[in-house]
Amino acid sequence: MAAIISQDDGFRSAKEYWASCAKPPRAVVLGENIERAIISANLHDQRTQMIHQSTRKQEIASFYAAYKENRRIREALESLFAGTEYQSRIGEIEALLNGGKGKSPKVIYLDALRRFGRRDGLAVYRQLKSRAEGL
Repeated sequence: MAAIISQDDGFRSAKEYWASCAKPPRAVVLGENIERAIISANLHDQRTQMIHQSTRKQEIASFYAAYKENRRIREALESLFAGTEYQSRIGEIEALLNGGKGKSPKVIYLDALRRFGRRDGLAVYRQLKSRAEGL
């Protein structure tokens, strides 16, 4: 068996060519990393089972960490906008910040203006900016 490790789908043709031309014929698998390639080979050995269990635990752990982070941000936003006219729009404000990692303040500002209009967008942005460290 051979594995091609890449996140590029362009290697499908190389996989098919290798599988058809190899003497004796060999299984060729694609994977974005070694673990995924071993799993996609669909072998039923102990190593594959261990890797499958390990990646499942990692996926669950990263999903749970993202969930906890989203809950923390939601609670911070609810606290920040409690008692304001924007309290009922927390979901929209949260959507404004989704994928916030790598979003510059300028992008958030412009998105706030687009989503909420000039007056409300500016008010929401200023409120967020005042507590940016806690979010």
